[in-house]
Amino acid sequence: MAPVHRCDWSGISAELLTTSDLRSYDFVFDGQALYLCFGLSGRRKDSIVCVDGERPTRFTEIANHFHVVPAGARFEGYSVPASPQRFVQVYLDTRAGNLHPEIDLSEIAPRLAAVDATLLASARKFEAALLRSDPLDRLYGETLGCALAIELLRWQRGNAVSVQSARGGLSAHNLRRITDYVEEHLSEELGLVQLAELVGLTPWHFCRAFKRSTGLPPHRFLIQARVERAKRLLSADRSISVTEVALEAGFGGSTQLARAFRTTVGLSPREYRAKLS
Repeated sequence: MAPVHRCDWSGISAELLTTSDLRSYDFVFDGQALYLCFGLSGRRKDSIVCVDGERPTRFTEIANHFHVVPAGARFEGYSVPASPQRFVQVYLDTRAGNLHPEIDLSEIAPRLAAVDATLLASARKFEAALLRSDPLDRLYGETLGCALAIELLRWQRGNAVSVQSARGGLSAHNLRRITDYVEEHLSEELGLVQLAELVGLTPWHFCRAFKRSTGLPPHRFLIQARVERAKRLLSADRSISVTEVALEAGFGGSTQLARAFRTTVGLSPREYRAKLS
């Protein structure tokens, strides 16, 4: 079963897999990352999985179930599909403090065929991100990874312990530093870790503080900044094509610009330009 779509971000990797092959198969995973496998659709006639040779788990329902395999553990089993299958697999860096000072993913215990609505909703967000192909994926993917790590810890702890976030937003100086940097690098691929390092915060603290200061998560702020640049370009030079505007503003092409433009402005780029006449 080969990944249809895969992305690698700072400390986070994710892949979307689908298969229509109904032949039985064996599998083994033995990696150095925390492994999460979310079933999105499909059923099995039979399946057995286990971690580190412990008591195996038999299950047939794939949709809305997931496995949690700690870093360094051996995950293995076999499957006899009953229908086409679709999965999102996420790999998280287990180093303590990589995303937040209080996140230590090394404490995560294995769980097989588990169910949780919040974690499965996050898997669906990864699925949507993996199906996209524009420069916003890195920033959005790293943000999703931070949120997923927090949700995973809260789920395992039964919400008994919550991770504390920064009380306030960014200082005026740091907010200006971030917004200026974003404006200067709009045409580049920006990441959450990259922006957080500019102001000396962990990605999780930065994401929370930035939203408190601006009312927007970083990836949404980036979209709006790119749309604003596109608006300026559309009005400044009528001879430049919409595709050229999209690339200059940091979008991957005219289709991605049109989607973001309509969501933000309520018009397509061409409709916006026509109203300026």
